[in-house]
Amino acid sequence: MLHLVSDQPAPPEIVALAEARSRARGTRDWREADELRTRIEAGGWRVVDVGTDFSLWPAHPPDTVTDGRTFHGSVDSVPSRLDEPASSKATVVLVVEEDGDALDAALEALAAHAPADAQVIVVAPGDRLTEARCDEIVGTVQTFSPGDALQAAIRRASGSVIVVMEPDRIPTRDVVGPLLEGLEDPMVAVIGIEGLLSADLRRYHPAQTGDATALRSGCYAFRRDDAIARGPIDGRLHLAGSVAAWWSLLLRDEGPHALPRRAVAVDLPLERREGEAPALPADHARSARRDAYRIADRFRGHDWLALADEEVRGVPGDGPDGDHHDDDPEERGDAADAE
Repeated sequence: MLHLVSDQPAPPEIVALAEARSRARGTRDWREADELRTRIEAGGWRVVDVGTDFSLWPAHPPDTVTDGRTFHGSVDSVPSRLDEPASSKATVVLVVEEDGDALDAALEALAAHAPADAQVIVVAPGDRLTEARCDEIVGTVQTFSPGDALQAAIRRASGSVIVVMEPDRIPTRDVVGPLLEGLEDPMVAVIGIEGLLSADLRRYHPAQTGDATALRSGCYAFRRDDAIARGPIDGRLHLAGSVAAWWSLLLRDEGPHALPRRAVAVDLPLERREGEAPALPADHARSARRDAYRIADRFRGHDWLALADEEVRGVPGDGPDGDHHDDDPEERGDAADAE
């Protein structure tokens, strides 16, 4: 039985894809099911599994306007500057997910320490943010996924380098300058504070400063031109750390016949905001598994990106988000296919 939870009926071709996906799930053909989900989403719809049944929703809510401010329902509705040349050296991006209170301290520190011409963009849902001292607020109708939120900010970025900083990281001195300096090396694709090492692009270990396989979130930077050439970012990733790792690998990848570019971990003058860390959501571990499987599938066979020293080679390790999980093929299918 098909449930359409919307006043807008799904087109017949979308219903046909959803029915084909349901059959693929019934035979546990997870790869086919995932490909069909991608086609459904590309058609502007979202499929939600309800046991052996499913429902179809429009993929994104419409934009809304409140007190003259537009809140965006989808990444594509955010006006893009990507066809314009960069007009500043750097754009700093802060994405507000849960704890909007952390933002003020980060913005105050940036105002005190960042270069004067750095553009500062905040991405936040309308119920989490009223005012912020920054150059631009990208308001959203509901919380965007970390990948979609970063892509929305990239669409508005005017800096030649984009710095992504978590709101609970407080600069004690200038963090933008060292990142700009590191990216002067054309072989450096991404630079930041939390490195990861992996020998197989499935299991990861924290890296010391220096070359890394990928970076986690926290604070990292990349070139705007690279974001234009290699984007968009996968909006299906659930965790900010997973987005950073996936994006790092994509930015480094020059193909099998060229030397990969570098991901570099560096020390930066950042402190974590004082206060109790927010509790992880109940589905965090499941989200971490889904992200890890998606990253592993995306970069399967890209062995030229792997990088690990002898101390971690062959050691089990964790997912790119830092969560430990066993590689269960059946759970892998469920996680990769789940909403």
